[in-house]
Amino acid sequence: MRWRRRSFRAMPTHPDLGADERPAVRFRFEGREVVAREGQSVGAALLADGVDILTRSFKFHRPRGYTCGAGACGNCLLTVDGLPSVPSCVTPVAPGLEVRRERGWPSVDVDVLAGADLVSRWFPAGFQFRYFRQHPRAGHAFERVLGLLAGGGKHLPPAASAPVLPIARRTCSVVVVGAGPSGLAAALAASDAGADVVLVEEQERLGGRLRAETATVSALGLTAPGPRLAEVLTERVARDPGITLLRGSALGWYEDGVLPVAGRDALHELVPHVVVEATGSYEAPVLFAGNDRPGVLLAGAISRLFHVERVRPGRRYVVVACDDRGIEHAIELHHLGVEVVAVVDQRGADEAGTERLRALAGRGIEHLAGARPVRSHGRRRVRGLTVRTGDGRRLRLRCDTVSVAGPLRPSEGLSLQRRYQGENRLSAETPGQDLSARAPVLLRVGGSAGRTRVQDAVDDGFDAGRTAATAVGNVAPFRPA
Repeated sequence: MRWRRRSFRAMPTHPDLGADERPAVRFRFEGREVVAREGQSVGAALLADGVDILTRSFKFHRPRGYTCGAGACGNCLLTVDGLPSVPSCVTPVAPGLEVRRERGWPSVDVDVLAGADLVSRWFPAGFQFRYFRQHPRAGHAFERVLGLLAGGGKHLPPAASAPVLPIARRTCSVVVVGAGPSGLAAALAASDAGADVVLVEEQERLGGRLRAETATVSALGLTAPGPRLAEVLTERVARDPGITLLRGSALGWYEDGVLPVAGRDALHELVPHVVVEATGSYEAPVLFAGNDRPGVLLAGAISRLFHVERVRPGRRYVVVACDDRGIEHAIELHHLGVEVVAVVDQRGADEAGTERLRALAGRGIEHLAGARPVRSHGRRRVRGLTVRTGDGRRLRLRCDTVSVAGPLRPSEGLSLQRRYQGENRLSAETPGQDLSARAPVLLRVGGSAGRTRVQDAVDDGFDAGRTAATAVGNVAPFRPA
């Protein structure tokens, strides 16, 4: 069965991007060899290999699989080379990696502890706190049992111990956090205007959602599909002497003006004049029973699988939509050659554009206006979705993949963290405004500023970069009052 699934899921050719000529990479998964492609993530390679269940939920051991494609949901955590709880959907494959799953007894595939799900209705969230608050000793003992059942409570191997990193401090003109479409554009524009730029990115490949955008996007006088434009911008950043690419995660922006970045070789303490928050956006899941079952994926993750990873997650799709983005996603899936059964549109019939509805009908895709997903079905993977239609009927749609195009939420943690600390002098401006005599300055651009279109994010980034370079001469690095 695994090889039949792999023969379908792997995409040797793409209707828009052509043949996949990336070299093969071999790694080990639970004692056997898996063949992936260079640049693929571990999670996508396992999905292509027919591995649907990547982990189990902590309490009731429900199956979990590839879900968000952004390392944000915790449904794909694996042990990689001895390091536990690694988000496999954003961890690139490498020759000789040793990968294994973490929860389940005697194994993740055949988990006896999954029987706890049969009694889950009698053990609601936080039940242990209510049951044992009158008996603290019993509660502490039960916590240890829960830890073992959840796959924790174990001694970590030496490989899991993080080394003590040296600290490097640096003052710079502009820090751009995030190297997606708006971040790349902002860094290039600020450098072209003469600013000293540090570009912070935690992912291996630059470009963000630009790499999963097959529509044409314009930047630097070039109009090209998103993946090609991402390569051009990445090359420009690599050649630009005014941009320093720093691989790591920005941890916050603190009282003394320090923006620490946990890098691979050091903890970098950056002291910037201007910060550009280009951290993008994330998809909010839609609530329904079984929305964590393997085969229920966010729409952005599915686009990434098709266009970046070159993996088909399934054959037969139902798209859950809350705006026009979901309808566009269904049309895109049809173009990619898979069957789209229906679009479950949570809006009323009059809220979807006539042109888009005509496009769905022309492709044989049913549009269920005013419908809501109720429950997904399947033991190891989705096999169907029950929906409630606008007139109250219940339909069961047969599918093996549910694509959830939920609302986009700005990823604005950096600016919110500063405000939670009571920093009222922080200036979160929009590009193009007069920033004279303002300190400190933070610009939110692209998805983190609510831009949902990739072209808008790129344009926003170029405006922010020019604004940041102009502001550098008028503001000083932040110092506490």
